[in-house]
Amino acid sequence: MTKAELVKELRKRTQAGMSECIKALDKSDNDIEKAIVWLRENGAIKAANKQMNAATDGVVLTKQVDNKAVLIEVNCQTDFVARNEQFLEYSNTILDQAIADVTTDGCFEKLVINNKPIAESGLELTAFIGEKIVFRRGKVLIANENQTLGSYTHNNKRVGAIVLVDSKVDPEVVRKVAMHAAAMRPKYLSREQVDPNWLNSEREIIANLVAKEFEEQGKDVKFADKTIEGRLNKILKENCLVDQPFFMDSSKTIGQYLAENKTQPIAFFSFEVGEGIEKAPELSFAEEVAAQMKK
Repeated sequence: MTKAELVKELRKRTQAGMSECIKALDKSDNDIEKAIVWLRENGAIKAANKQMNAATDGVVLTKQVDNKAVLIEVNCQTDFVARNEQFLEYSNTILDQAIADVTTDGCFEKLVINNKPIAESGLELTAFIGEKIVFRRGKVLIANENQTLGSYTHNNKRVGAIVLVDSKVDPEVVRKVAMHAAAMRPKYLSREQVDPNWLNSEREIIANLVAKEFEEQGKDVKFADKTIEGRLNKILKENCLVDQPFFMDSSKTIGQYLAENKTQPIAFFSFEVGEGIEKAPELSFAEEVAAQMKK
């Protein structure tokens, strides 16, 4: 087998990172069985196994430098590790590297962290800390000379947002919109950007509920469409950034607040730690002990 084939086979059998497999083969004279022993002794297989566990905790971080803003989420398994100095240092290294190198969303997965591909760097830290560490996702916004950026990370490092508007305005205006987006978590920028599949699903749910209510209450069905559209409009207001009441002044919407400042939003992204990740059911102490006894 060629060296490349040996590495492929070793990765397949151990799930260890590429650089670790290459190192193990070098240390073992290209003997796969000896390389597996080396990986076990050096914690790489254990780390790879931990990578299969769900990582639902972690941090959300933002950084803004000149005309670029980035938003990232890095995950671990517990809030204890989310406060760990090494984990936070690693997460901030990714953030700094992203500000330096990322120009599109697709660039994040190509980042090199501590001289290793980003995925392998997470595996290395997993072996060191003892629980799964993984870079989950990232977004970047880049402003031209006529646009303004804003970014915000909550002090608990669990929610954050970045925003881009279409004109030069006071950066504090845009930062407040980023704060709002982090706090209120809108799904879409405006009604024009709403996913039609999501909208149709919401309309169908509402229509079924309204039909049931009208039947139970003996209401005239000719008014059902108006009720459906009214409730759908309420959901759109709750989920579109420009239609949401501004959290610092509920007498106006975000759209109105930005219009007062002679600008309009172009794009925004907001993250919350662990959103969309299915958490494993928590085990009782007895179940944990039983699980450990089976290992």
